[in-house]
Amino acid sequence: ILPPLTMLLGEKRLIADSSSDLSDAIDVHFFPPSASFTVLSASDSAPMPLELVSATLTRGGENVDVILSDVTTNATITSSSHFMCSELLEFYNSEGSQLLAMAAVLCSWSSPLMLRVQLTSSASLSEGDIVHLIDGGASVSVSNPSVADQLPVTVCVAGAAIVGLGESLSLDLSASSGTSLRGWSSVCVRVHQLQEPLGSGSSRCIAPSEDLSRVRLLPGELTDGVLLVAVQLCSSFGSCSIGSLRGW
Repeated sequence: ILPPLTMLLGEKRLIADSSSDLSDAIDVHFFPPSASFTVLSASDSAPMPLELVSATLTRGGENVDVILSDVTTNATITSSSHFMCSELLEFYNSEGSQLLAMAAVLCSWSSPLMLRVQLTSSASLSEGDIVHLIDGGASVSVSNPSVADQLPVTVCVAGAAIVGLGESLSLDLSASSGTSLRGWSSVCVRVHQLQEPLGSGSSRCIAPSEDLSRVRLLPGELTDGVLLVAVQLCSSFGSCSIGSLRGW
């Protein structure tokens, strides 16, 4: 007579002995050829609950990589396939409200321990948001990538070198790079005469959602003489850089 056995299938735990008919007792699951199953004797301890180790935004902010504490047999889809994240995960903001737009995003398995969440412009995550594992109840906060892993911020300022008296100056910042999917967190412009110390002159910040290919400086913001226009851009991760344009 065989001793009682414990079989783990997906997240289902089944106790059976030699008199049981397993074919009647379990649901049908389909697993890839690489899937493995663990058969434990009745004296073995139950496995530790599955935990989420971390959830980190990638350097461009287009994805969140979720690390699991152990291989789960829920990873029944190969790394080349995509599936709805809502099959495994739920997402909440830092106040605890569910982010319903995230129900439509796709996930894929980068490795047996890493799940990649693919963000979009309308469904994104920020530092402090919560990733919750539906089956098991584990949760983890989203973190920004380390400074070393973030995209470097490069500010490119293009515009006319000569501005007539009473004319406005149009700047093109669209070639700048280094922000994430969520865009720039701040865009600030300072104008001062070249011989003046840094920090002098006029300055203002504009909405990052504005068209950065046409940032307009009005005649009242420009002064006579040789000008230095300095633009500071800050990414959604908090990294900032400055670019400048010299004109007169």
